[in-house]
Amino acid sequence: MSTRGRLVTGLLLVAALPTAAPKPLTQAEACEGRDPVPRSWADSTTGATASPLWPSEQHYSFTRVLDGPKLAICSLPGCGSTSFRHFVNVLSNLTSTDERCLTVFRRGFAEKTLNAHLSMEKAPQVQPGCMRGLEGMSLEEVRVIACSGEWRRLAVVRNPFARVYSKFREKIVMKHEKRPPWREGDDRNFSTFVGRLAMAALEPAHLGLGEEAFVDDHWRRGVAFCGLRHIPYTILRDEELGAAMHGLAESLGLEGHPAVREVLARVRPHDYAGEAARLAEAYTQREVELVRLYYSEDFRAFGYPAEFPPRAPLAR
Repeated sequence: MSTRGRLVTGLLLVAALPTAAPKPLTQAEACEGRDPVPRSWADSTTGATASPLWPSEQHYSFTRVLDGPKLAICSLPGCGSTSFRHFVNVLSNLTSTDERCLTVFRRGFAEKTLNAHLSMEKAPQVQPGCMRGLEGMSLEEVRVIACSGEWRRLAVVRNPFARVYSKFREKIVMKHEKRPPWREGDDRNFSTFVGRLAMAALEPAHLGLGEEAFVDDHWRRGVAFCGLRHIPYTILRDEELGAAMHGLAESLGLEGHPAVREVLARVRPHDYAGEAARLAEAYTQREVELVRLYYSEDFRAFGYPAEFPPRAPLAR
């Protein structure tokens, strides 16, 4: 098949993929008359959740569970800044009643050693009693978190146009990392990369495999993480994250704490105009259409318009 033929076939396959509802699941849709955690996620030997809820081979959890305030916070790869993850770390320590966690926090905050990108499978050893990862919890615990009105479930997402280009620039161009679908011998050209991403599922070696087998976490569809296709999260857009962080701190009565104030002081308003200019320079119409198709489920599920370049939302 010619390159053009393969590309057309790839686009048709992408367009035919199962799609999510046009908005995030409500609690009623997720929990009434159905199980929010499909049986296929169960590990029959341990009772813990398993693939496809696991987001990567490293079992790095993107869903931090804070038992004290009953919060589950999902931060997709390529969404939410390091400051946001540090903010969640601080909240987890300040809301824990476990003395082990408080001790770790006092030392870590004083020494500036709190790890914003802490892997949840290491959390029990690194920050005991502070927070847990949803992906490693039992099915019954996940069901309670998904369906109980006592729990808040928040997911930080990002406009797919910005997410895919931002992570391409950081990981492939600036850091020269070898993350799939990029491969040895490719140039570091965005057009080449997007074409490779669109065609990855059609390569003979990838047929029958899940996206996680040939696309790095930073470019996988966002709905693939945190159980977003099944668990009712409130969506927090990366572009409006500053206001959401302030609101969350206030709701927990922590907006005045020095550690929280320090993190919030680093947050800046999103630069919509600057982002639109960078994306307009990077994309041709071909890349716009490929990204629009590949991430069609994300655009719908997270409520992003598919217009390009992205614009600031109208004042509410």
